[in-house]
Amino acid sequence: MDSLSALLGTSKIRDDRDYHNFTHRVGSFKATSKDDGLERRIKYSLEKQKERRRNLISQVRSIISPTNNNTETLDTSVDSTNAECNSMEGNELSNTDISFNDSLNDQSIDFEIDDQDDNLMTFDKPYNNNNYNNNNNSKSKNKKKKNKRKPKKSGKEERESKQVELFSNHLMLAEPMEEIPTHFEEEWVVMCAPSAKRCIVVAQNDNTTIRNPDGEIIMEINSLLPYGSAKSREPGPLRNQHVILDCLLDEQSHRIFIMDVLSWKGFLLYDYDSDFRFFWRDQKLSETFNIQKQVVNDNPYSFHSLYYYESDCKSLESLRSDVNQKKVPYPVDYLLFYHKQSHYEFGVTPLFSFIQYSDVDILISELQKKSTTVSTGN
Repeated sequence: MDSLSALLGTSKIRDDRDYHNFTHRVGSFKATSKDDGLERRIKYSLEKQKERRRNLISQVRSIISPTNNNTETLDTSVDSTNAECNSMEGNELSNTDISFNDSLNDQSIDFEIDDQDDNLMTFDKPYNNNNYNNNNNSKSKNKKKKNKRKPKKSGKEERESKQVELFSNHLMLAEPMEEIPTHFEEEWVVMCAPSAKRCIVVAQNDNTTIRNPDGEIIMEINSLLPYGSAKSREPGPLRNQHVILDCLLDEQSHRIFIMDVLSWKGFLLYDYDSDFRFFWRDQKLSETFNIQKQVVNDNPYSFHSLYYYESDCKSLESLRSDVNQKKVPYPVDYLLFYHKQSHYEFGVTPLFSFIQYSDVDILISELQKKSTTVSTGN
């Protein structure tokens, strides 16, 4: 059985393949269920996300600003899509939380400052030698300063640099499951995951960009995601024309597996719980396009939702049976566990954990023992 060190960062392991970085550290699955520290951290994380309205909305708006030469600013206020979701869940997203204005014309400000530098040298007395010498010195200093300046980035380079920086902290990272949480069977769901590269997929402006966990572009493709190609272009306000997904990229099979949906047609789902995000993911993908079977402009990549189950003992047995009988249409190497009430958090959280699939028998056995103990009253 391979060590959980397989999931460290972006390090390369077996067969020189890059494996997804679910976590930042290693651990071993002990299959125990007594850890007060873990329960305290889970409780704290749940309370924390209830008390505060996270400040990630402005970051998301900055990321998905228009990339063309148009200076129109992006406002990701939620409209009819928000109303649809609120009617389903009874949750609210305040428009005041997500109003945004971000100018893309910072470069013009730099040019104005440069022009002002040349006008700083004035002569109060044109024929005064001291003033003349001082002004010459001032000119030479300014020339030296200008020579030392780094070449300015173009507007496109500046925006891409900003997006790389923002996307570098845009994934929810799991803790390796070392103990079984209390109420595990009632409060958690499990997702089947293959060995593949963790990535962020952004569909916008008739283009689909795939970025690695450091925010750098892996590739740009056409896809049938909304706004992911000219073929999937849809009408509507510019502010809502984007999709952001948390995915796994398998370059060998040319498949992209969708773990989570963060934004869909401008509707931000970061502050919705896991149960709803997974429902929304599967529902919207089935409604929009049959993207599992179609490709665009000779692009071989197709999108697929990862299968997920309840975490009770019977559901885990069904999961194991489905994997063994090839009913899950991809190789399963890891099991990802999400707390049903968890929002999408940037960085490491105890509300998201994982084990290797090879440990599933140990997990089921431990849950069976726990169930037997409860039923006998011992």
